[in-house]
Amino acid sequence: MTRTGLVVLLGAATFVGCQRSRDQTVERIAEKAIAEHGREATVRIDREHGAITVDLGAAVEPAEWPKAVPFYPHASKAKAKAGGHELSITTDDTVDEVVAFYRRELADLGWRVEGSADGRWQARRGIEHLEVRVSSQGRARETRAEISYGSAAAG
Repeated sequence: MTRTGLVVLLGAATFVGCQRSRDQTVERIAEKAIAEHGREATVRIDREHGAITVDLGAAVEPAEWPKAVPFYPHASKAKAKAGGHELSITTDDTVDEVVAFYRRELADLGWRVEGSADGRWQARRGIEHLEVRVSSQGRARETRAEISYGSAAAG
């Protein structure tokens, strides 16, 4: 191979390597943007075939959500508000499945459920308290759970 051919080959390899590096950066940025909206995702850019693939996974538990309160494992969307003291999740599971999960998990963690009517209840554990509302939403009949957490220490 001539010196000029080698330089062209190395230049092409560097260009392709830079493109892949740029693609990986774009993939990570897109994945992070999707995660900020409460979903896991894998993004792949395939320049050879002119395709971008996005695989959405389960909802991501917000980092600020208190570990004292279980996170629904089948949530398809999740969003924390009020500094992590309010959580809204959406799932394709039924209202009964979501209610059963939270009643079981809260009891296992030492929470005492108080008052229950129409998918709403409260729970207490020492100085901590929860308000939980579970309902069916929209034409797709998604289930939505809204949970508010507080403690006497947090105000």
